[in-house]
Amino acid sequence: MPRVVEGGLRDAGLLAGRCLLVFIFLHEGFGILGNYAGAAGYMQKSGVPSLLLPAVIAAVDYGVIRREEEYLERKFGDDYRLYKAHVRRWM
Repeated sequence: MPRVVEGGLRDAGLLAGRCLLVFIFLHEGFGILGNYAGAAGYMQKSGVPSLLLPAVIAAVDYGVIRREEEYLERKFGDDYRLYKAHVRRWM
């Protein structure tokens, strides 16, 4: 198989894998946010105290989302601020 085709197949496979991971994280993330009691129950079943769930949500909010928003504001400026004014942070 030519190297060009081989490299293209590898790239397509990597892209498909990344898209699948994004789907899994988004699906599970929205499930946790929309069903707090279910997420707490899942954590307890897994051996993690459900009292940690608010800490996990806070860590994601402050440690990930806000840092990402700062980066996007620096990169896109007013366009991103306008977008942010019209779209909720937690869907």
